[in-house]
Amino acid sequence: MSGDNNNPHQEKSFVKPVMEQPFAIGDKIFLVSAQWWNMWKDWVQYDLQSSPSSPVSEGVTTRPRTNSLTRGDRPGMIDNSSLCMDGTDDVLLRNLTEGYDFQYVPETAWERLHGLYGGAPVLEREVIALGKELRVELYPQMLKVSGSNESGETTEERRLWFSRHSKLVAVFTELCKQFEFEPTGQIQIWYTFDDPPNWQTMDAASLSSGAMTLDELMLPDGASVVIEQQVSTNPPQQQWPFQRRVRLSMGRQSWKDPARDSLKQGDQLDARTENAAFVPPQWYPATVLMAEADRVLLALRGAPKKQPSHATLLKNDGELTEVAIKCFDAWFEQYSNSDGQLDRDGLAKWVRKAAGSPCDRDDTRIDRTFTQLHRVEEQWLRKQDFHQFFKTAAATESSRINLWKNVEAMGWRRDLRLESDLSEEERALENGAIWVDRSAHNRMAVFRTHNAKYLKPEFRDFVKVQLEFDPKAQGRWVRANILERDWDIMMVTIEIQSAPPMGVAKKHTIPMESTLIREYNPTHSYTNHTSSNSSYGTSSSSYGGWGSRYNDTMGSPATPGAVGLSNLGNTCFMNSTLQCL
Repeated sequence: MSGDNNNPHQEKSFVKPVMEQPFAIGDKIFLVSAQWWNMWKDWVQYDLQSSPSSPVSEGVTTRPRTNSLTRGDRPGMIDNSSLCMDGTDDVLLRNLTEGYDFQYVPETAWERLHGLYGGAPVLEREVIALGKELRVELYPQMLKVSGSNESGETTEERRLWFSRHSKLVAVFTELCKQFEFEPTGQIQIWYTFDDPPNWQTMDAASLSSGAMTLDELMLPDGASVVIEQQVSTNPPQQQWPFQRRVRLSMGRQSWKDPARDSLKQGDQLDARTENAAFVPPQWYPATVLMAEADRVLLALRGAPKKQPSHATLLKNDGELTEVAIKCFDAWFEQYSNSDGQLDRDGLAKWVRKAAGSPCDRDDTRIDRTFTQLHRVEEQWLRKQDFHQFFKTAAATESSRINLWKNVEAMGWRRDLRLESDLSEEERALENGAIWVDRSAHNRMAVFRTHNAKYLKPEFRDFVKVQLEFDPKAQGRWVRANILERDWDIMMVTIEIQSAPPMGVAKKHTIPMESTLIREYNPTHSYTNHTSSNSSYGTSSSSYGGWGSRYNDTMGSPATPGAVGLSNLGNTCFMNSTLQCL
């Protein structure tokens, strides 16, 4: 560290004028925790307007911190860890507030303070223009970026930060610079935010044209991005190495042939039922839950669930069944005392739970129960008495109905079992899963080939040149042409016919099994998306939805001392009212 550690007046005289200067576009601004900032203000008597005090010498005891009019102790190193999420030194907590959680400090003031005190983490932000206002972008976009080599292997991941309003062309140029690629048409950007990853791509032509911003791409913080360069020396099918490696590494996961490929947990396929519970038998999309040597347990999506059957309460001789005794014994042990007796208080607690109505020890229902079981004198019940009570209740239809209501109120199932007692297999079977023998090839098929709810098999052959595409997964389809089919990696390159919706590239290379494409229907009508204010995308005036999706993205106004609520669409009158409260 440098500088005079014992001259708060010099620190104040340098920093305060800088703090009072207005911000300009592109200024670098640093965040300092409010706790440290307030301690420093007390140390330098930041708000004191009178003549400065003498420098404090070492060994002189100062008063504890009260406010910035009285001198406090010299603060230690700058500690901004309270502003960051646990385990990180660069990811801010959400909903931080200027003045309460942190203080904005211009670059020159930060350099002076950091030089004197040191500390971490360093939290740098930038002043940007939002319409006619200047704002410090408190929550810029963080991307986890890797490059791809000629083998399709990715380099070590880098965490890069971009303004959310950056044009994609600027982001593209910076990524090329970071990984020393020429920003030409032989570049693809892959991005995903799913786990496992569901990679999507944009080519250089889409990235380097138009006014689309990073925010309009709608990537969350921490999205993974891979930049790859076309390898022209490779065969045509291998000129995009990362794309090929991703698809081949999937092992055609979504297109496994049960008659040929080995199956494991998580594999997807189509399965046909052959069970009395499913009439008539039909095909369902299925996921492998368990895989054994000779059979697999399949979860059928959309199949009806099986309701647990009612347990039998009484045997033919009128005695309680074993499963009923096990259930009622559990209740008795829950509400009886340490002597193994169910007294009036314990019985009242059980009635409150089982009947769902108020009940105390003097309730007439308690008196009636003790009278019925001949326990008026003892005023407590044994376990055998408890059994007798339920045996009597189960003997008649009317009282048996109430008994089943008691069972459900106690959190037990109709088969007199607790949900926690079920094994994973039992729970899956009740939710519609089925066991299928591995040799039953007529009951299992490649995913999305035998289910009428999916696309037709002939469409999956991609023999046609047109299809429908839902680029934002919002159920708003556009017409597209098929430009290229790659059967080795099961991907298709398409081009939207008309002007694409705002924030959507014209060309896309996507997996053949994607639900974002479907068979072309000439009777469908399509929306014209030539206007930037199309209802399909977000209005350009809202900067890609910052007001709704990232309402804490921008932070506070850049003008020192100016605070207030940011307008989210037409909320100016409401904001004015709230600020007057």
